[in-house]
Amino acid sequence: MVKKKFYWKTVFKNISQSKGRFFSIFMIIFLGAAVFSGLRNTPYTMASSVDTYLNNHNYADLTYIATLGFSDEDVAKVRSLRGVKKVVPCYQFDALFSHKDGKSGVTVYSQDHYDQNMLDRPEIVKGRYPKKEDECIIDVNLGKYNYKIGHTIELSNDNGTKTYKIVGIVNDPRYISNVDRGTNTLGDGTNSGFVEVLNDGARELGLNSKVAQLRNNDHLYTSLLVDVEGAQNYDLFSSYYDDMIETVNTRIKSTLSEEISDQYDQLTGDMQSQLDDAKKQYEEGYQEYKRNLDSFNSQISEGKVKLAQARIQFYEQKKVYLKKASQITQASQQAYNETKKIDQEIKTLQNSIKDTLGSIKDKESAEDAYTKILTEMNESLGQFNQKLQGVGQLLEGRIQLEKAQSQLDEAEAELNIQQSKLEVTENNAKLQLNSAKEQLDQAKAQIEQAESQLSQIPKGTLYSLTKSENVGIATYESYKQAIASIAQVFPLIFFLVAALVSLTTMTRMIEEQRGYCGTLRALGYSKKDIIMQYIVYAFLATFFACISGILVGNQAFPRIIYFLFTYLMYGINQSAVLVQKWSISLVTILISVGVTLLATLSVCLQELVSTPSVLMRPKAPKAGKRILMERIPFIWKRLNFNQKVTMRNLFRYKKRFWMSVIGIAGCTALIMLGFGVKNSCSEIIPSQYVEVYKYDALIKLNTNVEDTKKIENKIKRLEGIHNLTSAMRQNITVLGNSEDYYSTMIVYDNADEIKNFIHFKDYKTKKKIILNDEGVVISQKLAEKLNVKKGETLTFSLNNSKYTVKVADIVEHYVNHQVYMSKTFYENLTGMKSSASILYVDMNTKKSNINALKNYFDHHDIGSMERLTATLDEFQQRMSSLNIIVAILSGCAALLCFIVLYNLTNINIGERKGEIATIKVLGFRRKEYCDYIFRENIILSLIGASLGMFFGYFLHRFVVLTVEMDNVLFIRTMPLYIYLIAFGMTVGFTIIINLAMRHILDQVNMVESLKSIE
Repeated sequence: MVKKKFYWKTVFKNISQSKGRFFSIFMIIFLGAAVFSGLRNTPYTMASSVDTYLNNHNYADLTYIATLGFSDEDVAKVRSLRGVKKVVPCYQFDALFSHKDGKSGVTVYSQDHYDQNMLDRPEIVKGRYPKKEDECIIDVNLGKYNYKIGHTIELSNDNGTKTYKIVGIVNDPRYISNVDRGTNTLGDGTNSGFVEVLNDGARELGLNSKVAQLRNNDHLYTSLLVDVEGAQNYDLFSSYYDDMIETVNTRIKSTLSEEISDQYDQLTGDMQSQLDDAKKQYEEGYQEYKRNLDSFNSQISEGKVKLAQARIQFYEQKKVYLKKASQITQASQQAYNETKKIDQEIKTLQNSIKDTLGSIKDKESAEDAYTKILTEMNESLGQFNQKLQGVGQLLEGRIQLEKAQSQLDEAEAELNIQQSKLEVTENNAKLQLNSAKEQLDQAKAQIEQAESQLSQIPKGTLYSLTKSENVGIATYESYKQAIASIAQVFPLIFFLVAALVSLTTMTRMIEEQRGYCGTLRALGYSKKDIIMQYIVYAFLATFFACISGILVGNQAFPRIIYFLFTYLMYGINQSAVLVQKWSISLVTILISVGVTLLATLSVCLQELVSTPSVLMRPKAPKAGKRILMERIPFIWKRLNFNQKVTMRNLFRYKKRFWMSVIGIAGCTALIMLGFGVKNSCSEIIPSQYVEVYKYDALIKLNTNVEDTKKIENKIKRLEGIHNLTSAMRQNITVLGNSEDYYSTMIVYDNADEIKNFIHFKDYKTKKKIILNDEGVVISQKLAEKLNVKKGETLTFSLNNSKYTVKVADIVEHYVNHQVYMSKTFYENLTGMKSSASILYVDMNTKKSNINALKNYFDHHDIGSMERLTATLDEFQQRMSSLNIIVAILSGCAALLCFIVLYNLTNINIGERKGEIATIKVLGFRRKEYCDYIFRENIILSLIGASLGMFFGYFLHRFVVLTVEMDNVLFIRTMPLYIYLIAFGMTVGFTIIINLAMRHILDQVNMVESLKSIE
């Protein structure tokens, strides 16, 4: 009994005599357990807190929107499905409201009544719920437009305009984010908030009259809210919840899609049947027309061929006639000439007879004269007779020719008659065919008109909205995952460093007390008793520190981080719902307690192998060896005695050296990680909004603006406007292999001008990019997500059409996914005309200039202005919470570094008291024996800090790539000052600890040297 009493007395005395060592182990384990357990439990607390808030406000698990609306029958069918607990029909639509700065978009929601049991129950901040159809409650964010209870708000959209009286200001569980209110289909595309009314007050603006007329039902709803049976039993962010919702969602979508298909068939059935009959009749008439046309063309062609052949024969005969006529004409001319000659000869003969008769003087001469005359006359008559016969033949030929001419004339007349008949027949047939063709064309036009009317009947589209489509919940989940990613890496490394230092402490403590262990063995204590005292020491130092760390960490870290998120970014009026996973606590205890106890047990067993007499004697010092530095005479000869002793002590005990260096390096790496992640988050803002974006304001044009050039010229003349350029901005979906990414497409008008407002730099080389019409320029994060490189292709979806384009360049860009292309490339790609929707403005940002630009918008209704500084402030607010969290982690890392260095220094002094006392006896001055010990600490700190900077670089890069969000590119490099800060803090803590521990060296009594066997 006395033995046991003495045993436990020595155990606790051992603790009291080494309070500094015990306390340092306690603090290291406490801090490691707090960070490890607290950060690991933080994502669960964040999820549970928001889940509790949404459950308390009856957040609808599923929301459905239909372009053709939902009837009461549709609601009844959904309500009857398995897994559906509650269905609420309502209205959801976009509208514009006017305020002092212009017009902004809001989303309008409605329900039949407002009470505590309603789905998506708003949280009243001021006022009450609406009770009349002309009353409304508004988003607390709309308070920036000076809307208060009792004011009226005018909402308008394509369906009309209506005025409501504000009776309450609320928060809505669908809008938990303070910085993002989603998008709007009206105005400039941004959404300023929400307005909620009763169903009766929403029907006028929410239900399209054409849809009601088409479905012959003016009691339709545009949205359904669905509460899933048993969903509240599961965490909103768990896979169990997702699986349950997906099962019910599939069931509902199948039912509603089938109903929409039936609606379309019903709406188009009769018209389609009549259209099909008309098409059939048209086709039959067209075929008949085609047959008649072919027959007509055949007959006309045949008649024309025959007529042509007759004309050919006619012209051949006429050719012969003309040839004969030419010959006869020539012969007639000759006969005419001969006749003239005969007349001349007759006259000559007559004259000759007269002369002959006149010369007759007697009867004898008269007879001779008559005889001569008769002879000449006979000869002349014979010649005349021959000539007259030829003339007679010519006359006969002439008569025949005239007959032929008459026949030709008759034939030509007949041909003309036949041609006229053919032309009349052709004209008559053409008139009949044209008339038939006109009737067919009219029938076709009617068919096309009917088809157009049929195509204008919408098929109906069903939209299913889960938590993933809720911007606030989606961003909250991404931040929760970012915290979870940090919690997977940072606390683990943090805790491993703490466990390593604790293990080192216990190991060196046991080695230091080997003589004490030998004494206990000599007094009769068993190995088990000796081991147990160190196990108890380690257990007391680690277990209670671990339990305290778990309790404090689980209370502090989740509360602080959740508070920072909800205070800075999310309007969640819900206190933290702490979740403490027993598995995390168990792992924390196993690492902190189990590892240290096992190490303690292992060292004890190694030491107790020796006999008590051996244990009671100090362990023989390690054999002296020449260190590497001794082999470099240039350095070694320049060291004094104390410096040489320090170098030998450092490198002789390699185990102690590496334990110290690794512990210090881990702390330095953690400090670098904290400052590096903070820099990676905070530097996004200047990198994006100062270096990449060079404009001062962005003007979002309304859709009714037509002449943008005219507006540009007018704005340029305003005071303070330096330059501006136009572009078209559209939201697109870039298609990936396993996931699609929502991106912004910018179509610039002028490549030279856009460079003045956005800096296009290659993400690798940082050189300026030359814009061209050969492809698109995409942001670096999008390229990484798609795993595409320069020169490869990507596919995006725009207006339900898909386009594949070449990636011309990849640009340095940090916020959101961007796709840039030229106007020429866009128009050639899509076949659509590019119309400017935004203006980038470079201006003097004096308040008077900004007000002048705002006044211009107010009076001309052309759009709205968004200052770059406002966007910068909003994004800075989004990142500030993450910066604060990282700052907390950096502080924890710095504290760990300080405790580790203090612990190592304390151990070093404790195990070398005899050596310190000895050098004091030898006459070493205070500065010399302090330097003798602390010089080692400085060198170890320098080596550890240098190695820690190397590890810190890779640790930072790994963590940054792990916590990066889908549409944000963190800064992946660390500036030189972070290396210097981490190095300086480590060395600075060492110097501070050295100064603080000097009094302990002063307290070492020189009598200690006499206790040494040496």
